[in-house]
Amino acid sequence: KQWYQRRVAITAGVSICFSTVYLWTSEIAPTSHRGFAFTFGSGLGKFGGFAGPYVFNNLGPATTRAVPWILLAVLSLLCALAAVFLIETGDKELTHVPAEVQERRKGFRYRI
Repeated sequence: KQWYQRRVAITAGVSICFSTVYLWTSEIAPTSHRGFAFTFGSGLGKFGGFAGPYVFNNLGPATTRAVPWILLAVLSLLCALAAVFLIETGDKELTHVPAEVQERRKGFRYRI
């Protein structure tokens, strides 16, 4: 029963991550670059789906069982830290060209 709970939790986590990538991409990327941004984000997700089993099946037996989990935890924390530095897009019109993105960034200050 414990393996089933882990699998459900991991599947839910992956679904949440993909949904977040799609939502953020539509708000951050200008219309002219949105297709590339979606494709790039989806491609990175597919690469992670490929690399995940490889890391767990090969790195785990070669080291302690905790190393793959620590690696994934560190990568997750780095992604969360990177997300802190994204521009706030709430209540603002979506951009259409890169020049509008540059204009939006002029007065932006990072708040931590």
